[in-house]
Amino acid sequence: ALTSANDYPVRDPASWAIYGSNGGDFTEIATGFVPTFKERFERSDLLTFDNDTRYTKYKVVFPTVRDSGKGNSVQIQKIELFELREGKADVEEHLRAKFAEMDVNGNGVVERNELLGGMVTDFMGVLCEMLKAAGIAADGRCSYEEFSRLYLQAFGSLAQRAAELRAGKSARSSES
Repeated sequence: ALTSANDYPVRDPASWAIYGSNGGDFTEIATGFVPTFKERFERSDLLTFDNDTRYTKYKVVFPTVRDSGKGNSVQIQKIELFELREGKADVEEHLRAKFAEMDVNGNGVVERNELLGGMVTDFMGVLCEMLKAAGIAADGRCSYEEFSRLYLQAFGSLAQRAAELRAGKSARSSES
């Protein structure tokens, strides 16, 4: 899976290639296209391919960007590689563990408060990664400029949507 970065969509990868090596030259394993990201920090669906050979080293290359006329380099926030075992992806195991973790009362259903609590916990992990990437976590402090940039990246579209929903709700309640 891939996660888009904070930057310009023209720099998003348009294609990928993965190679493997056991100490010598790299061998191409698979190639494919990257679906267009609709938002920044969006996680793609899994990009799957067959590979029967185990390698000690892997290399991922993005040969093309979304708009090569405007983008001269590629930027991606995260690359996640999962191994398929006996036809089931590790991601399935991860999702089941995450579901069980969020199902605090153990009733087999993740309720709203459990979901929000779990999502906040996960988001805090992502936020910590963003802080580290921005070089802020080293001393545990950030300036207003750094804070506002990170906050808007993380919450900008969410805050805007919440404001729109609140505005729509108050407009409807004043019409009644």
